[in-house]
Amino acid sequence: MPLFYAAYFTSALLRRVLTYAVVLYGAEVLGRGAWSGVLYLCLVAPYLLSVYAGTLIDSSLRRTVLWLTSALSLLFMVALAIETRQHAPHAWAVAAIIFGYGVVSAFAYPAFIAGVADIAAPARVAHSTAVMNVFSLLSQVAGPVTVGVLRTTVSWPNLFVASVALAAVSWIAVTVAPLPRAHVVAPKRASRQVAFSPWADLAEVYAYARAHRTLATLLLAVALFSALVVGPLEVLVPLFASRALALAPLAAGAFIATGGMGLVIGALGALTLVGSSRSGLWMCGGVVLGSAVVVAMTAAPRTVAFPLFLAGGALAGVFSSLSLADIQSAATPEMRGRVIGAFSVVLGAPPAIGGALAGAMSDSLGTPVTLRILFSVVGVVFLGLYLVRPALRRA
Repeated sequence: MPLFYAAYFTSALLRRVLTYAVVLYGAEVLGRGAWSGVLYLCLVAPYLLSVYAGTLIDSSLRRTVLWLTSALSLLFMVALAIETRQHAPHAWAVAAIIFGYGVVSAFAYPAFIAGVADIAAPARVAHSTAVMNVFSLLSQVAGPVTVGVLRTTVSWPNLFVASVALAAVSWIAVTVAPLPRAHVVAPKRASRQVAFSPWADLAEVYAYARAHRTLATLLLAVALFSALVVGPLEVLVPLFASRALALAPLAAGAFIATGGMGLVIGALGALTLVGSSRSGLWMCGGVVLGSAVVVAMTAAPRTVAFPLFLAGGALAGVFSSLSLADIQSAATPEMRGRVIGAFSVVLGAPPAIGGALAGAMSDSLGTPVTLRILFSVVGVVFLGLYLVRPALRRA
C-alpha cells in the first residue's frame, strides 16, 4: 500500500499543480477571467469519459491503464511546456493540450481508486479508500504552495517545464510500484466478443443505483457538491486571493494551501466516522456550515480570511472522505470499476459547468460577490437535500 499511495499522491499532485496554474495563466497571460474558466473547463470536462473508463477498468489490468495514463500525461506536459515557451502562446492550442491531459486523468483516477480493492483486505477497503482521499487532499495543499514558490522564482514557461519533471516522477512511481497483476473481472466482460458499450454500462450502473437508493443519493450529493462547490472554488479562490486580498503569488499559494490543509484535517477526522450510521448528517451539515463560512470569508480582512478558509476546508473534507468511502462500500467487486467510473463523472464533470459559470460571473460581478451568491445557494441546496432525501439521512 505505501508505494501505491505514493504513486497516487504524485499523480494527484501533478493535477493539482496544473489546475491552479492554468486558472492563473488564463487570467495573467491570456488576459481574462473567462479564459481561466475555459481552461478549467478543458481540464475537467473530459471526466465525462469516466463512464467508458469504468468499463475498461473492469475489463483489463488496472496496472496497464495506470502505466499508459502516466506515460501520456508526461507527453502532454512536454507539449504544454513547448507551447507556453512561445512569445505569443496560442490560447486554443493551450486549451487543446489541457483537454488532452484531462482525458488521460479521466482514466487514471478511477483506476487508482478501484485498484484499492485489489490491494487492501476486504474489511479495510472503505478505510483505505478514505486514506487515498486524504492523499488527494494533501495534494491540494502541496499544489498551490508549489505553484506559489515557482511563480516567485521562475517564469510561466519554466513553471510548465517543472510540470514535465513532476509528470516524469509520476510515471516512474507508477512503473516501479508493485501494482496488482490481476483483479476481479466483471463476468460479462471476460467473454464479451463485441465492442464495449459505455452507454449500456451507464444504464447498468443506473439500474444498480436504483436498486441501492443510498448509492443513488450519494452520487446525487457528490454531483451537486462538485458543480456548486468544487468548480467555483477552484476558479474563484485563486482570483479572490490575488485580486480581492491582493496577495503576492507566494502568499496567494499559501492561502490556497490553507484551504487544502483544512480539507486534510477534515478528511483525517472523518476516518473515525467511516461506517457511521449518521454519515449523511455529517456530510450535509458540514457543507451547509462550510458554505456560511465561505460567505463570511468574502467580507473578512486578510488575517481572518485565512482561518475561515481553513475551517471551511475542514468541513468540506468531511463530506469528501465520507461520500467516497460510502460509495466504495456500496459497490460489489464485479461492479466496482463502473461505479467508481460513475463517481468520477459526477465528481469531475460538473465542476466544468460551475467553474466556467463562476469565471464568467466574476468578470461582471466581481469575485467576492460571486462567491457570496453561489455559496448562499449551496447552503440552501444541501439543507433541502438532507430534508427531502430519506436515503441520505440513512446513509
